[in-house]
Amino acid sequence: MAQGTKATVVAFQREQGFGRVEVEGQGELPFDAVVAQPAPEKLVPGTAVMVEIGPSRIPGKLKVVKLWIGDAPP
Repeated sequence: MAQGTKATVVAFQREQGFGRVEVEGQGELPFDAVVAQPAPEKLVPGTAVMVEIGPSRIPGKLKVVKLWIGDAPP
């Protein structure tokens, strides 16, 4: 099972389909709406979420590959 890391939604642009979260120990990381389990209206700044982090298309960078609310990944 995937291990989650605590994070907080910083911004989410529903029209563009992406956002950013502040991840404990990692700083801000981007995410695509397709990796988010919650409905877009729940992704408001300040919302506590859990994330799984993986490599970005940009060499040496990280991104959120899964995002959910709660203790266990979906």
